[in-house]
Amino acid sequence: MKALYLEKTDGPDSVVVTDVETPVPAPGEVRVAVKAASVNHRELFITHGQYPGMTVPTTLGCDGAGVVDMVGEGVSGVSEGDEVVLYPARNWGPSRPAPAADFGLLGMPFPGTIAEYVCVPAENLAPKPAFMSFEEAGAMPLTALTSWRALMFKGQLQSGETVLISGVGGGVATFGLAFAVAKGANVYVTGESQEVIDRAVEIASRLGRVPAASFALTKRLVRQPAADRLARLQPSIDEDVLAAWMSAPVLDAVGAALVTAGEQGREIVPGEIASIAVDVHPDSVEIVCGPGTGTRSPRSVYDAKFDLPWSVAALVHDGAVTVGTYAVDSIGRPEVATTAGLVEVTTVPDDRPAADAAGRAVITFADGSRVVGEVPCSRGTSGRPMDDAAVAAKFRGNSGGGDASDDLVDAV
Repeated sequence: MKALYLEKTDGPDSVVVTDVETPVPAPGEVRVAVKAASVNHRELFITHGQYPGMTVPTTLGCDGAGVVDMVGEGVSGVSEGDEVVLYPARNWGPSRPAPAADFGLLGMPFPGTIAEYVCVPAENLAPKPAFMSFEEAGAMPLTALTSWRALMFKGQLQSGETVLISGVGGGVATFGLAFAVAKGANVYVTGESQEVIDRAVEIASRLGRVPAASFALTKRLVRQPAADRLARLQPSIDEDVLAAWMSAPVLDAVGAALVTAGEQGREIVPGEIASIAVDVHPDSVEIVCGPGTGTRSPRSVYDAKFDLPWSVAALVHDGAVTVGTYAVDSIGRPEVATTAGLVEVTTVPDDRPAADAAGRAVITFADGSRVVGEVPCSRGTSGRPMDDAAVAAKFRGNSGGGDASDDLVDAV
């Protein structure tokens, strides 16, 4: 059969369409003749070797829809000719909160869907909705399930609650918009252009509601706009970078410490830093401060976004956290990894959700001096009100002024 095949991890050019052996379903499995499959951003990561548990060669793709054409031994309830949508993973296990150790997605480490045929366990099939084409159904599973799990299972979103969906032009965010609006939530969205915002409003309108507010934002600078408490500018923090909103209080606090250093006329020299102590909400620790974080350069772009100590170190070195912070040529910087090893995480209980918690950071220097940054989940630091002029002054004070910082301030 023909398949989209990856034999080495030298980037997208190493992907080929070639003939591979046609699979035969094992007991408990079915074979699906794939009618449509889709590409996610993970395929790009995989071609660069930036994915957990990498093994090559492999057939790419985790999303797909098609027709059952062979049924393995012991399978019931599925017949040849059934039109189905594929669940994009295998071996979740018995626990709903977390997957089993051998859990994985199609297309890496398991054979993928961008092929004429794929074999999967029978329980991994769902009937294709009659109102959807194969192309529509084949583009849905991974992004839709990711969004649904985040909002409905993890977030327990309820009607009348308020939700901010950042980067609403993306696949996961688009499904999140649809789910949140259908649930009756008050939805705020951000996007990189007015075109993206207009499309989101149109989608929501077709579902019967218009987002509560929308904001067209640039990639260069993001002002976190869900409410006044999010409308503060420390060093710029891009919307695509906040690995779960949970990181925002910590990065804001570190930014506030850098601003304070700028006010004091102190230049931040990473080699003169003895430690960076940050307070982290208990719910955030396992997500952004898991095993191995802050001790070495992240293995992949994906790992970097969920490595809070590394993000803190990048903010200290660069004065900003942007999409470029997590580019392939950026995450391997040994000097940032060294500073990440100086980050000390303290779990601090807070009754509020992790994204709403207060933030505190203390940067201690080799000479024993230190600067403190605090964000009590309100506009400003240490309880001091901070209007736009004050924000601009703080940013210019820490950045040294000039046209670049003026442009950033004016964008706010």
